Amino acid sequence: MRIFTGLAIGEGIARGKAKIYRHTPIVVERKRIAKSQVKREHGLLDQAFQRARTALERRKGNQLEGEALEILETHLLLLQDPTYITSIKEKIEDKLINAAWATEEVTEGIVKTLEASDDELFRQRTIDINDIGDSIVEHLCGKSAHPSLVLDEPVILLADTLLPSELFSLDRSNILGLSLDGGGLASHVAILARGLNIPTVIETQLASHVAEDGDDVIIDGIRGEVIIRADHQAVQNVTERYNAYLEHEAELLKGASLEARTKDGKRILIKSNIQTLGELPFAEAEGSDGIGLFRTEFFFMERSALPSEEEQFRIYKEVLERVAPRSVTIRTLDLGGDKVVSGLNLVEENPVLGFRAVRFCLEHQDIFLTQMRAILRASPFGKADIMFPMVSGIEELKETLRLFEIAKRQLKEEGVSFDPDLQVGTMIEVPSAALITDLIIRHVDFISIGTNDLIQYTIAVDRNNQKIAHLYQPLHPGVLRLLKGVVDQAHGMGKRVAVCGEMASDPHHAVVLVGLGVDELSMGPHALLKLRKIVRSLDLAAAQSLVEHLLTMDSSVKTEQAVREWMHERFDDLTIR
Repeated sequence: MRIFTGLAIGEGIARGKAKIYRHTPIVVERKRIAKSQVKREHGLLDQAFQRARTALERRKGNQLEGEALEILETHLLLLQDPTYITSIKEKIEDKLINAAWATEEVTEGIVKTLEASDDELFRQRTIDINDIGDSIVEHLCGKSAHPSLVLDEPVILLADTLLPSELFSLDRSNILGLSLDGGGLASHVAILARGLNIPTVIETQLASHVAEDGDDVIIDGIRGEVIIRADHQAVQNVTERYNAYLEHEAELLKGASLEARTKDGKRILIKSNIQTLGELPFAEAEGSDGIGLFRTEFFFMERSALPSEEEQFRIYKEVLERVAPRSVTIRTLDLGGDKVVSGLNLVEENPVLGFRAVRFCLEHQDIFLTQMRAILRASPFGKADIMFPMVSGIEELKETLRLFEIAKRQLKEEGVSFDPDLQVGTMIEVPSAALITDLIIRHVDFISIGTNDLIQYTIAVDRNNQKIAHLYQPLHPGVLRLLKGVVDQAHGMGKRVAVCGEMASDPHHAVVLVGLGVDELSMGPHALLKLRKIVRSLDLAAAQSLVEHLLTMDSSVKTEQAVREWMHERFDDLTIR
């Protein structure tokens, strides 16, 4: 028996025969060509792009929906990207090489740029770029770029990795469970796998190299384990765990339609963070009180041409209509720095502290105004709030609000309606902003604390640096005191406070946030039911006493231990599997 541990992204347990799939490197035929052959290679390239688009369009009609459909449409956009096509043609012309070789070089260049990013989302998108490049090479060469994968019976699929195009083409009814050696939570493959609603474990390292076709395999999507050739005791343990999991989930689901109100009466709104329309059904199923963070940069990051005002308007309108009458907080672009958009030349040595978010938008006012106009136009179709990220001081905020007023004035002059009561907020994710919350709050209707950035900036810890990752401590005494100051100053002015960072989704940290006085918690849809149950079982006065106790402590070790013991006494069944 061998057990591999990874990240569980599709809960549940499955058992069946193994089917192994591994990729082999693509060998691209490299040829030098004469100048007279350039036009011919350009023509072959155009034909390959057209055939690749046709193949994707065919899959689009294959009952795809939600995130799977959005990802496929993203691939279609890449295949229609004029910058991508032009770059390949220029490579053919400049270096006098054949179309397949030029495609390989241009694709590799894009991948290297993405891999150098500090943003995990971008690094995971390299798989999509490679997938598109492979499909072009495949159509240029007239043969499959990778071995074909056919599932003609129900199996547990173990692969080193899977391309989105391969998942699109599979008979998903024959996938009992899925194990990927690689992956990544932000990857399109992971997003698609979650949409399959099957037990899935990613980042298992070598599982596909140890198992063989036909092996008995268990995918434990609760604990994040892949068990190959399980013995009797392992099977019994997994079965017991699965039955307990089903009972636990059924109990949580009963509370999906109930208000998250503490035992002593404080209502806490439990909302979702989303970046695609495909996540809305999951948020709805888990009883979300609205969308606390709609990340809009997703629609900019995966294309070369910026989306028009009309395209953005349609997206925001659909989100608002589907979520109504609950509210949607639309965050303006958090672009720049490590979130690169083709053609904007945003490569920096220190992107996390660089030219990003509001700093970027104030420099590119045309892009900013276009987005704000689109949000305003969509606002009558639901309940919209607008929120500005990465504001570090009053000057930035005032300039941002000035542009917002310009956008409203333009629409009024054009006779275009918008919600005059649309609420305006700002994120508190920079220590300088946190320290002047009393000044900032006078200019906005609400604030939302982005704990991910606020913590890393406060402690000076890069969350992606494994050497110092242990220093990233949400319950650091300095962080707790900063959070308390922010909440108290905002409430002193009668304004609401939300949290949309990872702290909101962690039960141990969420009870501290409630004790600090936070009004809204916004998180990934997967955490909604558990947090709703905890809030409903929580005594606010007890949480406040916990926070008072934590604020007397001088180390993260002490605060973490105190919270663990407090939670163990009250919520052991909800916080430990």
